[in-house]
Amino acid sequence: MKIHFLKEDALIALKTNVQANLTHYRKPTNEWIYDYFQGEDPFMEANFECDDFQLLISPKKDEVSSTDAQNVRIIYTALKNLTDTQATDERLWAGLCHYDLWDYMSRRWKMEDDKTTTQLILSRYFISNAFGKKRGLTVNTLSKLWWIGRLTYDQHRADPFALLKYFETDFSTKLLLMFSNNFMSNFEITSGLLEALIHLDSLGYNLKQKRNPQSFGQKEVYLKATGYLNVLGGTHVLDYYSKDEIKGRILDYMLAQPHILKDECLVIPTESSVESEKQKREELFPTTLPEAVAIQCVPEQIALDASVLDLQKLSERQAQNLESREPAFSEEPDRTIHSIFSSKATSPVFADDICHQKDEESPSKGQLLSQIDDKLISYCKDMRMSYSYKAVLLLALFKYIEEDGKMAIQNAIPFFRQFYRNRIEKGLPAELKSSIYSDLEVDDAKILSNITRNPISALILSKFFEFDTTSQRFGFKPEIWAGITEFGRKKMEEATKARLSKYYNEVPT
Repeated sequence: MKIHFLKEDALIALKTNVQANLTHYRKPTNEWIYDYFQGEDPFMEANFECDDFQLLISPKKDEVSSTDAQNVRIIYTALKNLTDTQATDERLWAGLCHYDLWDYMSRRWKMEDDKTTTQLILSRYFISNAFGKKRGLTVNTLSKLWWIGRLTYDQHRADPFALLKYFETDFSTKLLLMFSNNFMSNFEITSGLLEALIHLDSLGYNLKQKRNPQSFGQKEVYLKATGYLNVLGGTHVLDYYSKDEIKGRILDYMLAQPHILKDECLVIPTESSVESEKQKREELFPTTLPEAVAIQCVPEQIALDASVLDLQKLSERQAQNLESREPAFSEEPDRTIHSIFSSKATSPVFADDICHQKDEESPSKGQLLSQIDDKLISYCKDMRMSYSYKAVLLLALFKYIEEDGKMAIQNAIPFFRQFYRNRIEKGLPAELKSSIYSDLEVDDAKILSNITRNPISALILSKFFEFDTTSQRFGFKPEIWAGITEFGRKKMEEATKARLSKYYNEVPT
């Protein structure tokens, strides 16, 4: 089977003009591409061949993501000889999406349903600039399958894809979580972590919250385990550990947490049971290392004792966060353009929305606020405002937020324009008379300059937000975003609207 790349010029042309070609992506064939390039072939054959392969599609429309783990086996087996250079080349993945696997892409995303957007095409068919190269490779429909194969494939096992078992459920959620950790570049650590998680799955292991007996879920098990590894990495050099040692360490730690096993009641470990479990684990997975490996300035037991308390607090916040949240690196980016952590706000927010607040909702089951939620809600409610800009930028963020808690700053420009235009059209002051938004004809360049100079700079000072000048993306810092719940984000948006309404009540007409 020949693989087809997109030529560089063709890639640039298609990627730049997605909006103009949006309706073409809903067509069952890719013949329009040749018409677009007026008969010139935009593709070129790769200088290698692979075995024929065909990716699977679930016959059930609501279960299209259920075949992703199987498709990892298929695409990585066929293309496992790709070099890193080839596997990071956008021309390859865009070529496969637009040529060899056009039919799969159309059926995988149900393109005939006419619900796609420019941003979804950019993330699914290309390596989206909005995410950066590394993240973009784990969002593209095909490259993410190959890269998770690369992460888990072990030729020394009877089943080289044995570790893929962990990804048979919640594929995209787990994929994003895995690739968010830098230590995943070490295969021994990756293997040990995945083996431990698979073993815990086989036990029916689930974490429990002391204050609320409702179980957390497998995402929280992963966060708890990797949080422990991050702490361990602060006192030891993880690269010195073998796969079995990593696995043993994780199992020791996880089995020492309040948990439930299949068909069992809540298990709250006692000192004796923890020691017993540790002895059993050490028999199977010895963890003795040369003394030089440990960082002697921080005794391990003291460091880990302290870290356990921090991780317990962190895991509770993250668990509440992920209990109610759509996976933001989601299988359905239309619902949440991408996080394990977030979903888009559902509707634009303008002056009439702000002036008529809904009654406060009481948190119900699955709607508990984390500590980070509380801090941010308070910040949004009481933030100092000389102008409306900070609040409007936050509302734009809530509308266009993506899986990693950020948005492309270009999305804020039309939001700002429409927000202030709506106020003027309703006979309300856009801002102080000296504001650029009092002019309905203000251009995009001035709006962008105003956003980057004023609200972004001010919001960054709060320590909750950051702005990447290279990718031009603004949003929550990763450590903050990890602790925000979906319900909390909703309350932040409501608090921001209330603060903005209060601000406008004080603006002279």
